[in-house]
Amino acid sequence: MENRFNGIFFVEDSANFDGELKSICLHNNINIEYEIDFEKLLSKILSYRPELLILSLKDYRVNSKFLQIFKEGSPFNIPFVLIIGAINPDFGLNLPNNYFYVKTENFEKYLKEITFKLIENKQKMQILQNVRTNFNEQIYSTLVDLGLNASTNGTNFIKECINEIMLNNCKPSIFSNSLYEQVAFNYKTTPASVARCMKVAIDSAWKKKDKVASKPHSIVSLDEFIHCPTAKEFIYFVANKLYNYNREQNVKKLAVENSR
Repeated sequence: MENRFNGIFFVEDSANFDGELKSICLHNNINIEYEIDFEKLLSKILSYRPELLILSLKDYRVNSKFLQIFKEGSPFNIPFVLIIGAINPDFGLNLPNNYFYVKTENFEKYLKEITFKLIENKQKMQILQNVRTNFNEQIYSTLVDLGLNASTNGTNFIKECINEIMLNNCKPSIFSNSLYEQVAFNYKTTPASVARCMKVAIDSAWKKKDKVASKPHSIVSLDEFIHCPTAKEFIYFVANKLYNYNREQNVKKLAVENSR
C-alpha cells in the first residue's frame, strides 16, 4: 500500500506561491492543503492534523505570531516543519530538530528526507500499535480473571495504566501523576475521578477474591497481597508480572528459533 501523508503549505504573500513546490510535494506522496490566512492556518492544523507544515514567509524570518505553533507544549504537535527562504531565522528561538530552514533550490532534497522519515515513523507506530493491541488483550483477560468487572470505567483506566507502564519497560518513573492525567485526558474526565474509579474496581475484586477460582493459566494472583492493594501497588504489580512473563516467553521463543 502506498504511503501518503498530509501537509499544509502556508504562504504569507499569495503572489509568492510557487506551484512547482506543490507539485514536488505531490510527487513525494504529500497531499497538500494551501492556506494564506494565519488564523485559518491554526484552525486547519488542528482539524487536518498534518504530518508536514511548509511555511513560505515573505519577510524571511519567523514572526512572533508563529510562536503559537512552535512553542513547547502547543496543541499543534506537527512532526515536521519546513521554513522556506529564511535568512538567519532562529533569533534565539532554539527550535527543535524537526524544523528545517531550506532554500527553495534545496526544497526537494529535504522533502525526500522527510518523506523517508515519515514512512519510518509510520512503520514504527504500526509496530507499537500491534504491541499495544496484544498487551490490551492480555491485560483485559488478566483483570477479568482477577475478578474485576470488565464493563466498568475503573477497569478500563487500570488497563490503560498497565499498558502504558508495560510499553515503557516497567520503569518505576513512568508511574506518576502525569499517567493519571494522561488517562483522564483520553477519557475526558479528571485525574481524581480516574483514581476513585480504579480504587472502587480494585476494592470490589479484593472483596470477592476468595470466591474467584484461580485459572490454570493465570499469571497474576491477588493471593500475593496480604491486604487490599492501593491502585499504584496493584497496577505496577500486574504490569511487572505480565512484562516479565512476556519477556521470558520471548527469550524461550528466540532460543527455539536459534536452535533450528
